[in-house]
Amino acid sequence: MNTFLLLDSSNSLSDVLMGLYLGALTLAPLFVLLIIALIIGLIGLVIFAIFLVCNIKIFIKSGKKGWKAIIPFYRILEIYDISCNNATKILSTIPAFFAIGFYVVAVPIMLIPYVGLFMTIICLPIMLIINIAVTVTYAFLNFGLAKSFGMSTGMCVMSIFLPIVTRIMMAFGKYQYIGTKLEIIGKAKEEIPTAEEV
Repeated sequence: MNTFLLLDSSNSLSDVLMGLYLGALTLAPLFVLLIIALIIGLIGLVIFAIFLVCNIKIFIKSGKKGWKAIIPFYRILEIYDISCNNATKILSTIPAFFAIGFYVVAVPIMLIPYVGLFMTIICLPIMLIINIAVTVTYAFLNFGLAKSFGMSTGMCVMSIFLPIVTRIMMAFGKYQYIGTKLEIIGKAKEEIPTAEEV
């Protein structure tokens, strides 16, 4: 719509109103998309805030300092420390650090013209495998965290699919940190005999 048509005095009021109406019709889908994006963003922000508050409370219940739940990568290492023995922690963090390294190297190369298309074709299956591995290790993390707070096996499985519900239950419910650690490989730290016991 030409704005000069709106300012032209020879146009009647109905022409001006029709122009405004047609302009509003063309912008309406953009406003709807903007409102949907704002709603999704607010929901994501609320879920992030709930996770953050729950993680702080969980850290305090497990004897760690609450501020450690705020630092992104350090938070995950501390949750592994709460929920898994050392061997499992090392095994579970390898895919996450490999994913970070892969994305730091591969994504900038994928943005280069011509070379990026070839790299994208090569990297997509690798990215899929990495994302599956990280998802599985995150499932182990949630399962181990629920186990370390004394939840039943059913609740531990639920923590894989509905982590926000179980985190709220761990943080504000009756569950207390009992120190049971997930053992995929190796023994728990508490079960390793000391030199005095031998």
